[in-house]
Amino acid sequence: MYYLYRKSQSDGYDTDTQHQIERQEISLLNMAIEGENINLKDFLLRLFYLLFSYGKVWIYYVKKDGIVVHTSLAFGKNLRFPFMSKLEYQIGSCYTARNYRGIGIYPCVLRLACADIIGGGYNCCIIVRTVNKSSIRGIEKAGFERVGTLHKAWRFGRYVRTN
Repeated sequence: MYYLYRKSQSDGYDTDTQHQIERQEISLLNMAIEGENINLKDFLLRLFYLLFSYGKVWIYYVKKDGIVVHTSLAFGKNLRFPFMSKLEYQIGSCYTARNYRGIGIYPCVLRLACADIIGGGYNCCIIVRTVNKSSIRGIEKAGFERVGTLHKAWRFGRYVRTN
């Protein structure tokens, strides 16, 4: 089971944060960012989102000492998430390196991504496993509200809203 969270108003973004967050549009020519150790699974996931989100995919990342320690993707409606509206972006495939967890990077990235997305006239949503308590804390800290529950359909790995 998964929870669906949404956010439609930006609460701003503190530019004086200790985490230097950068953003880059993903294209077929730049599927990874400098200093990132990307594996085949992540590469294929980014390629899927790029192809099926009509090329609207952004990656938010944090570097510490030249090494990428956090990445989050933001992408528009696609076949895997049929419940999304065309005026909605999802933030997903978020990862923070183990040694950098618990210092506020994740909620900070979510707030910046939401400020960008909502500023562009879209709403934000995020999907999280119901057992992922640390991600849920970060999502709620970033101002998201839980609006429903999803399950993954057997066919094609699509997500289906249950309430």
